Amino acid sequence: MRSELQKPGIANLSLPPSLVWEQVMASLHEAHPNATLQTIARLPSIAIIKYARTQATGSDAFRAIESSPTRNVAENDPRPFLQFSVVHTIGCGLHRGVGFGHPELIRLLRYSNAAIYIDGTFKMVPAPFRQCLIVMVKDLGVDVYVPAMYVLMDSKHQDAYWNALNFVIIQTGRLLEPATVTCDFERGLMNAVIEQFPLVKIMGCLFHWKQALRRKMVELRIPQDQIAAALSSGMVDVLTIIPVAEIAD
Repeated sequence: MRSELQKPGIANLSLPPSLVWEQVMASLHEAHPNATLQTIARLPSIAIIKYARTQATGSDAFRAIESSPTRNVAENDPRPFLQFSVVHTIGCGLHRGVGFGHPELIRLLRYSNAAIYIDGTFKMVPAPFRQCLIVMVKDLGVDVYVPAMYVLMDSKHQDAYWNALNFVIIQTGRLLEPATVTCDFERGLMNAVIEQFPLVKIMGCLFHWKQALRRKMVELRIPQDQIAAALSSGMVDVLTIIPVAEIAD
């Protein structure tokens, strides 16, 4: 069974090891419905697949990223999903940025006065990257934000954000000129947005604002029931729609 795990695991580097194991198990049971099979459990199988991939790619994450199953939209769709893989300098250091996006969704970024939402995730990121920056755009046809591009970054420096946004702009043929950008309150990201889009209206993310309020209230040792009441719908979040001049000190 080891070889049965290794072959599909190497052939399709974009398929999660757990799914490789499930597919192999299903194919074995289908091929031998009445036989007693000596199989390998899920966790050891995942370790086997990961080791085989490491041996096949020389532990080169970028080689895996640029492989055909990952580079293209799908096996039967040769359009590029990998949009850029670049190295840029920040000071004396070299930093890497890798951008992915479906061509049809990137096309939405080209509409004038688009509403953009930018968020970053740090938990689900492959090494050696530190975060995945997600650029979402509001699709007016369905009135929801859809993820247009994902950018793997190995730095949270302002210049890294500037470069990430610059390469996203390039993918749109330099037509990206949003009317609004919603993001968290990270200063480096906000500065990069202002530099790239001087006329844009920046709106802080309500979720991140309320999370910051929660952390501060916990720091001030405010009782949990009072924190829950303050953060409930219709309380402090109402401040976001009241003109500043009408808010009492």
